[in-house]
Amino acid sequence: MHKMRNRFNVISCAVALFFLSNGLVFAEVKEGGVFYEIFVRSFYDSDSDGIGDFNGLIEKLDYLNDGNPWTKTDLGIEGIWLMPILESPSYHGYDVVDYYKIERDYGTEKDFQRFIAEAHRRGIKVIMDLVLNHTSSKHPWFIDSCRAKSYRKDWYVWQDVMPKGWTKPRGGGTSRDVWHYRNGSYYYAAFGAHMPDLNYRNEEVIEQMEAIMKYWLDKGIDGFRLDGVRYLVEKGGGLSGQADLKETHKVLKRLAGYAKGINKECMLIGEVWAGNEVVSRYYNKGDELDGAFNFELARAIINSIRFNNYRQIENVLNEMTKYRVPMDFYSPFLTNHDQNRIASELNGDEQKLKLAAGLLLSMRGTPFIYYGEEIGMKGEGHHERIRTPMQWDDSKNAGFTKGKPWEGLQDDFRQVNIKSQENNENSLLNYYKKLIRIRKKYWKLLKGKRRLIRTNNDKIYAYIYVNDNEGLLFIHNFKDVEVKNIKLEISGAGFSGEKYKVVNLLDNNTQSIIWLNSDEFKINSLERYGSLVLMLY
Repeated sequence: MHKMRNRFNVISCAVALFFLSNGLVFAEVKEGGVFYEIFVRSFYDSDSDGIGDFNGLIEKLDYLNDGNPWTKTDLGIEGIWLMPILESPSYHGYDVVDYYKIERDYGTEKDFQRFIAEAHRRGIKVIMDLVLNHTSSKHPWFIDSCRAKSYRKDWYVWQDVMPKGWTKPRGGGTSRDVWHYRNGSYYYAAFGAHMPDLNYRNEEVIEQMEAIMKYWLDKGIDGFRLDGVRYLVEKGGGLSGQADLKETHKVLKRLAGYAKGINKECMLIGEVWAGNEVVSRYYNKGDELDGAFNFELARAIINSIRFNNYRQIENVLNEMTKYRVPMDFYSPFLTNHDQNRIASELNGDEQKLKLAAGLLLSMRGTPFIYYGEEIGMKGEGHHERIRTPMQWDDSKNAGFTKGKPWEGLQDDFRQVNIKSQENNENSLLNYYKKLIRIRKKYWKLLKGKRRLIRTNNDKIYAYIYVNDNEGLLFIHNFKDVEVKNIKLEISGAGFSGEKYKVVNLLDNNTQSIIWLNSDEFKINSLERYGSLVLMLY
């Protein structure tokens, strides 16, 4: 995503305060900035109807970023990804009935515009989910397409006879799972009968999507998270015919060029749920997507913590270097709205969750945090249970609403909530805040050469980013017990000269760090699943 980030120097306190006080907009995500994924329905309810809305989101923006770079009470994110916000008959919004209207449950377009203005005033960039692959079966386009064949507009994919040999998008199932009967013919719907696929071989469909992108960019949106982009065009059964076709890449390249023509800083990040060999193809010389989510790395982080072995992470990172794609193209994350939450995956173990946070926020690319991840919210099973209301405090309904929540809260909300963690210096929430600020301050080092550091313990994972003879060193303990007398050898890390000064960026304590010689130092101990972030200069 290196292309869409605006690079600018650190400005003085006086100048920044002047800009903030005069309401000028800093919409660009700075280098090192972190995105935050929000399900509006579950974030904060302002009118007591049990459903989150844009006015509620505005009320809670200061929690995410208060617009003052010198405060430390906000989370410090610089980008928001809004899950679907367009009119839809379903709670989740991935079956759109009107691409030009805000979901009425979330408020009015005026509310939305005020949210964009308030986010921009705080320096937060906003991208919205855009569902390109399909619409709702209740969309007027599809209703029109279901008319008799002689009157049918070719905006969807139809066959007179059910094709053979097709599967579900990622394999499994049969043709009956994706081809559905209506009015004498069969229409293709890869994700269910209520979400028919659009026909991107039709020029009118592409032009309509261009018009939709322009409409929302003109409204102030800074970019789009593109849903299910692997499946835009299909030609036959099986993954080779239903996913990743060259025609899909051609469509995405055209849409990207169109969007960039409206706003050259427009951010396009795609959901390419596949291995990184496939993901890398969506870079396409830098003129297709700006970024894609790193599903392989997300799974590797979880598995590595579960099995106390970081090798899977390192294997994924090494494999990524084989593809002719900038490392910043891959956006790291832990889990999202379609997966069991990281806290459920790791059984709510706070130390393991801190380790996961440390790994996530030390990776190249633009990281994404799923709302509530920073406090250890749980969620597993049905999608509704992964998207439950935000846990603000230990009061009734977790402070989310004064009405009846659209979905029941997690059972542990009285223990796991923002209020209980805000004033606890050692909480998971404050750990995220520290890591995000370290990332933002030292982003230039994260752009440097990454090298693995040798240690005397195979459960200690250490790596350093080196740039201009300075280093940012991350050390993680993958053991379920404290590890003592850890030796680290930094020879070959790109440094030259004698011993370096060391700053402990997490707690400023350097007493436990002892230099043995110019190439080696020792750390007295590191707690179970603990991490250190050191600045060497």
